Amino acid sequence: EELPQLLRSCAGVPMSAAAAEAVAAALQEGLSLRYLPLWPVIFDACGCMFDGLGNTAHPACSKLLVAMATLYNEPKLLGAARNALVESLGRGAKAFGPENFLNLVPLKVATSSDGEDTAWLLTVLRGHIGNASLHFFASYMMPLQDWLLVRAQQLNADGRTVERKNLGNLFEQVWALFPGFCACATDAAVAFPTIAKAVGTAINEHPQVRPALLQGLTNLIMSQRSQKSTTVLPGKTSPELTPEAQQALEVVGAFAKNFLPLLFNVHQAEPPEKRRQLQDTIAAFATITPPALLADFFKAVLRKLLETASSDENAQRAIETQCSLIELLIALSPSLDQASIALLWRAVR
Repeated sequence: EELPQLLRSCAGVPMSAAAAEAVAAALQEGLSLRYLPLWPVIFDACGCMFDGLGNTAHPACSKLLVAMATLYNEPKLLGAARNALVESLGRGAKAFGPENFLNLVPLKVATSSDGEDTAWLLTVLRGHIGNASLHFFASYMMPLQDWLLVRAQQLNADGRTVERKNLGNLFEQVWALFPGFCACATDAAVAFPTIAKAVGTAINEHPQVRPALLQGLTNLIMSQRSQKSTTVLPGKTSPELTPEAQQALEVVGAFAKNFLPLLFNVHQAEPPEKRRQLQDTIAAFATITPPALLADFFKAVLRKLLETASSDENAQRAIETQCSLIELLIALSPSLDQASIALLWRAVR
């Protein structure tokens, strides 16, 4: 246990590329069979190394990462240490970033028993997305999920239901990475427009991945809103959005005209127990929707609520519809202007 502790201390301070390569080479030597009983500790030490170096782990630790990934195909040797290996590789993936990670350890999906398959890498990446760009998700993961969906449909048509189910699971795992990419994206202003339509289509057509998509959109907006710089003025400090974050929020906010109606419709069709996450995403989008457009959406929802209250619809159905519409108004209300708030107050009195 002293080795991981030592690396936590050493890797946390500036380390030259030569020193990092030397430590990585020593750890790679520890992956030989004569150190087999110590592999769990060595895997943890490797993870500490990746954590400490962060994005400077590449290329210094590239050979070490590849050597570790090779061991995954040795389940008899690994035994109970396999989980420790996967966790350490995840820490490596976060440090390297998914683009560098997958360049070193390519993702391959087999649809036959004799094909090479490294789809387990999706499990490694989940929860370990860092140093990532939304552009990479658009250029790498989007074509992958398209292919998985089409191939799964082909396999289903051929009666190969087991393989179809496996690819369906991978389709869900790819989209499960979306929140991580959105949380650390620094290129949203450029990359989001390239995936916005596909994200909206997936929300509408694939409910099995909807939670990940909603979480991703919320993460994207909230992470950009948190990007602030502080201006020091006489007697006070004034935190303001960075120019990059401001631009990103304006670009994403321009898609509110597409996403809010979609989210409203999905919200109205879902049972109460599945609506909370939709409300959170609607509330996040409302914070960046142009004020005039937000006011129009608010008035449309309020109008629908008042129409429902005075309709001859079945009483139980009317109450359910009204509750759902009120939830939408609550989600929008923190971002409304004073005129809309006053209108809402008059309507509910």
